[in-house]
Amino acid sequence: MSIAPDESGGSDEDAVRGARETFPNGAGRRATHWLKKLLLWACPVLCLALLTGVLVLLGLSWLSAVAIVAGTSCLAILAWGAREVLKRPAVDPGAACHTKGRTIEWLAPFYDRLCAAIGLDERFRRKTVDLAAPMAGDAVLDVGCGTGVLTRLPAKAVGPSGRCVGIDPGPRMIAIARRNAAREGSAARFELAAIEAMPFADASVDVVFMSFMLHHLPPEIREIGLREVMRVLRPGGRLVAVDVELPASGAWRHVFRLMRAVTGASMFSSSEPLAGALQGAGFEAARVMRLRPPIVTLVLARKARQAVGPSEAGSPAAQFGERPR
Repeated sequence: MSIAPDESGGSDEDAVRGARETFPNGAGRRATHWLKKLLLWACPVLCLALLTGVLVLLGLSWLSAVAIVAGTSCLAILAWGAREVLKRPAVDPGAACHTKGRTIEWLAPFYDRLCAAIGLDERFRRKTVDLAAPMAGDAVLDVGCGTGVLTRLPAKAVGPSGRCVGIDPGPRMIAIARRNAAREGSAARFELAAIEAMPFADASVDVVFMSFMLHHLPPEIREIGLREVMRVLRPGGRLVAVDVELPASGAWRHVFRLMRAVTGASMFSSSEPLAGALQGAGFEAARVMRLRPPIVTLVLARKARQAVGPSEAGSPAAQFGERPR
């Protein structure tokens, strides 16, 4: 079956029903989300305004007070950033993995704040997870997990009988993901690994997420990575891929071109769509949705269902463990 766009932007009925049961949505949660966002921006602004007022009361002019506060804030941010960048990751250096894809290790200390600032916060990640509708007992894999914001969300849904693992080739990203999971008491596990050679058995995963990571891969590595995803997915397993894609027209088309020129990333376009890449890798029955901003595309795809013999079902390949050597 070919991958065709879903004009309605909906998902399978069962998936939607499961998502609602797993992650109940309500006005209370939305209000809490916006309150947190407001406090995130309001508290620093209020503190800086208070400090400026104190300096004015001490006899400085408003212009001098603002200049001092702004300069001090910039220096403090630079010092904090340098400290975070130079901090050694809490991951065994000998466990570092090799990848031919682009990594953004230098962005690790600021990654969560940057994503939240541009709208890719936990709320956006939760909507992505909802579409896959992970259920109790599922094995969930997040490829290119970064700091693990998305990975931790389905961990509760799969319960103690399931497993939720995130992989990333960046030691700093994995160190932060593990630290955040420990702080939240999440059961999600994080491993240092690249998409080119994932350390998992064949047909051992029910759900795979790939959120804004495919554009970091050169075309030839992308093909290898998608074959690896196909290998680890069980028959009928779901794949949710989110990435940037050049729109057919509009102002965002110029923004997209600027992003591609600056980053050098191998991004998707209307002539080489994300859905087409998944179809070329053998995935089927996908739904294609345009999200906001309109350069973001989400594809829900499945691995074809096929018969599984008794020997395969009882082998280590049927478990979400290490790949047999």
